[in-house]
Amino acid sequence: MKLLYRGILFLFSIIFIIGCSKDDYPKDFDFTFKYGVMTKNVLNTFNGEYTKDLAMDGLISINYQLSVNDKKRIFEFMKDIDLFNYPDEVEGLNQLPSSGYEFEIQYNGKKKNIIWNGEFNDELKDQEFKELTRLIIGIIESSEDYRSLPESNGGYE
Repeated sequence: MKLLYRGILFLFSIIFIIGCSKDDYPKDFDFTFKYGVMTKNVLNTFNGEYTKDLAMDGLISINYQLSVNDKKRIFEFMKDIDLFNYPDEVEGLNQLPSSGYEFEIQYNGKKKNIIWNGEFNDELKDQEFKELTRLIIGIIESSEDYRSLPESNGGYE
């Protein structure tokens, strides 16, 4: 009887462990996120690099890795706003100098590219996308690596 009890307990333990370890975060999730004026700021998680636009002083690139937790937060947000079903190109509000956002996303063996030209209006999809960009830029700008970079010099007209 003890053997049967231990066997059942072992089986339930295995089922519990498998159920708790279920994680729908794809192991192949990586992305390139370009933003800002002429989309010159670039976070590339494929090769672990960040490029900052210094305006008149050109570009500077550094090795930069997002933590697994940050990547999971970003992926979950993308899923929550149904980003993977966004159109490939979105025309936002025009502004000068030209700015926007570009994503190249890989997940679950799939690829998704999104180009967002311009800024956001008050529509829900625009505001959700804006929150995603704020999340990613906030993560980048809060890092010590980013804060050690030089300030941008000048601007664009």
